[in-house]
Amino acid sequence: MASVSAPSGLAVRLAREMGLTLVGFLRGKRFIVYAGEERLSLAGAEVAAWFTMDRNKGK
Repeated sequence: MASVSAPSGLAVRLAREMGLTLVGFLRGKRFIVYAGEERLSLAGAEVAAWFTMDRNKGK
């Protein structure tokens, strides 16, 4: 799932729980990965992985 802006905290949590890949601030070859970074091949992309949210929160 992709967005041109930031996803909500709920969207990030649900994407992780459901095993989805979620990217935000998608602009050309630049984006931030919020969930599912292990499923992406990032050759040629400028990407920042967002890890500040506690992945175990709410579980």
